[in-house]
Amino acid sequence: MTNLRFSIQTTNRVHEKRLLARAGVPLLYAHWEGFAKSACEAYLGFVARQGLRYDQLKTNFVAIASKGAIREAGQSNRIQLYLNVIEFATFNQGNTGKFTLAGSIDSEDNLSSKVLINLLTTVGIYCDDFFTSRFLVLDGSLLKKRNEIAHGEKTEIDVVGYDQLHTLVFELTDYLKRRIETAAANGEYRRP
Repeated sequence: MTNLRFSIQTTNRVHEKRLLARAGVPLLYAHWEGFAKSACEAYLGFVARQGLRYDQLKTNFVAIASKGAIREAGQSNRIQLYLNVIEFATFNQGNTGKFTLAGSIDSEDNLSSKVLINLLTTVGIYCDDFFTSRFLVLDGSLLKKRNEIAHGEKTEIDVVGYDQLHTLVFELTDYLKRRIETAAANGEYRRP
């Protein structure tokens, strides 16, 4: 991504600048979505390996563990399925927490601010002002332009616009990385 940014900034041909900037937006978005999903999955795996009991884990991790049973009960009128959910929540709190990593982190192929909030909630990380202050640019510029380009619309990206998106993606990925590292180091996955 840094090499692409450098190429955009240094080429003297205007049509090359436009071409590289336009091609770079979907790459920036893919970098952001892929990193966010992978980082959250890695953190979830880290928490799962701690071997803590459900009553020691924050409730978001208990929700992940019971998601399948809740979904199944919600699609049925069978009382036994609802009883299974209640019994899990009531009687399994002393058991070692086990949750499926596959499918727990879903970026929905459009990592909008709404989806980001859901990802952060899934792994128990508070969506603070750093993230929310960037939602307008995330949704209205990065995601919007990526979707337009990916769906074949003629969307022009200038060097300044590309540079702003590049900065946004690297700020978001770096901040998310630090938040996850801090959560892991401070045991923020534990129930207070």
